[in-house]
Amino acid sequence: MIVYVGNLCNNKLFKINFENSFMRSRFEKIKEIKKNIPLIDFLLLPLTTFKGQLYDLFVVKKVVKNWPEVLLFRLGLKKKFVMELRNGKRIKIGKLRDYFNFWNVFWKSEDSLIFSSKNTKFNKRKKEIEIDYENHLIRFNFLNTGNYGIILEQFVKDIYKRLNVKGKKVVDVGGYIGDTAIYFAVKGAKHIYVFEPYPPFIKIAIKNIKLNKLEKKVTLLNEAIGKKNKTIYIDENHENATVEDLKKSKRGKKIRVTTLEEIVKRFKLKDAVLKIDCEGCEYPSLLNTPNKVLRNFEQIMLEYHYGYLNLKKKLEEAGFKVKVSLPRYSFNDRAQNPHMLLGYLYAQRLSKAQLSSEKLG
Repeated sequence: MIVYVGNLCNNKLFKINFENSFMRSRFEKIKEIKKNIPLIDFLLLPLTTFKGQLYDLFVVKKVVKNWPEVLLFRLGLKKKFVMELRNGKRIKIGKLRDYFNFWNVFWKSEDSLIFSSKNTKFNKRKKEIEIDYENHLIRFNFLNTGNYGIILEQFVKDIYKRLNVKGKKVVDVGGYIGDTAIYFAVKGAKHIYVFEPYPPFIKIAIKNIKLNKLEKKVTLLNEAIGKKNKTIYIDENHENATVEDLKKSKRGKKIRVTTLEEIVKRFKLKDAVLKIDCEGCEYPSLLNTPNKVLRNFEQIMLEYHYGYLNLKKKLEEAGFKVKVSLPRYSFNDRAQNPHMLLGYLYAQRLSKAQLSSEKLG
């Protein structure tokens, strides 16, 4: 497969070969949001896609017994086959869509945890997931949410291991079912303030915090984060919000939209840690926060969804040293803008001495 990408420096076209059929029809449309990443990152998108495919192959080898047949199928050298899983299950694959549908279901199933972590087990009687993590037995009332990949992110992949939260207050924006709050508590956080706008997830989060006896360490708030303080209505039955924008409703439960400045004042934060994963709210919430307010956070880590240049510039102006991961392309038809450039951003606040040194330099 060949995709043509324009070189903005000299207007020449060059060819990029890569295998993902979904990328071909979407790639040109990324140009709408590519202004928020450097040109080199844009040109490297096929490589980051390939890197993701290598990781996929690693996962396939762990899950699928006849994984060489999967490789031949992905390369277009095999049209259909029966995928034999290591747990004895057999899946008929006739089209590429069958293959991707299987993995979509897989990551929302118990199997994803069983194959990925030896320290995870399901308590069928209690309808709980139990995880042995750093000598802590963590329990989740999670089986009715259908997204086990969230647990993998926190307790297998350790995506927030860069954050040093020991003895710190943590603001957790996009708290979902309390998974990151529990993670930060295990890591020694002093207190965690969780912001989650969707009522169904807050209800599950309350159960999970109680299961792990963390009521004194975690404050759960059914609130959203935005660029200004206001109230909105949220559908109380909406349960599909982990990969989409905040869905306002004409009626339902009235919830508060809060600014980061208001949060800092309300909880008297200083030298705190900020984590944001809210499917796009990182832009209005951060970009509209005064720099002096942001400096009440010692560390900030977020998942960006539409590039990072504006966020990086804002945080550097506020006196942070910023590191970002390379963006990867994702198509999410449930988001307002379905063409996403995803990655992680980590910001460490510089001291006054470091800022003075940089100015002199």
